[in-house]
Amino acid sequence: MSDSTMENYYRFHAEIYDLSRPFFLFDRDKTSKELDIKENDTVLEVGCGTGANLRYLAEKAGQGGHVYGLDCSESMLKKSREKIEKYGWTNVSLIKEYAEKYTLEEKADLILFSYSLTMIPDWKAALDNAIENLKDRGKLVILDFYVWNRCEAVFNIWKKWLNINHVNISDEPVKYLRGKSRDFKLLVFRGGYNYRLEAEF
Repeated sequence: MSDSTMENYYRFHAEIYDLSRPFFLFDRDKTSKELDIKENDTVLEVGCGTGANLRYLAEKAGQGGHVYGLDCSESMLKKSREKIEKYGWTNVSLIKEYAEKYTLEEKADLILFSYSLTMIPDWKAALDNAIENLKDRGKLVILDFYVWNRCEAVFNIWKKWLNINHVNISDEPVKYLRGKSRDFKLLVFRGGYNYRLEAEF
């Protein structure tokens, strides 16, 4: 997908994202609230979109910590900026960059991918870059769609619809991180509809 095609896609979806996504992006709020973020931590969300998760991260990190929201879409980041200004999140900064290319000024204690990894074509490069930007013993958390195993016919229809929206479901990222992390925890929900992975590096 070219940059212009991508931005056209997100320009439309940015306007409806916060209203529509709770109907199928399950466990986002729950995961953000449960993250092991301590006061003064540095936190990054890769693919922060409209900034729906940033408030939970900012509250946990506190004024002594800092939260970075990264996204490659200006339309999505515009919505995040509006939230930052509206709610006065002084410990939040935004970065416009691709997941494979950023470098943080200070390495992160925790990096979150919340329904973003499946939309990144070069997911392996995105994960490698995240690991590179983590502190020693830093944590990587992923919440995303998984390989649904309840009904193959329904799953195939669902997968085709997601592909139209540039979402590619695979269990390969889970396999990849299992072999690279020091500590690894995988929770699978709803018969494989979605999963949460927590890994320490």
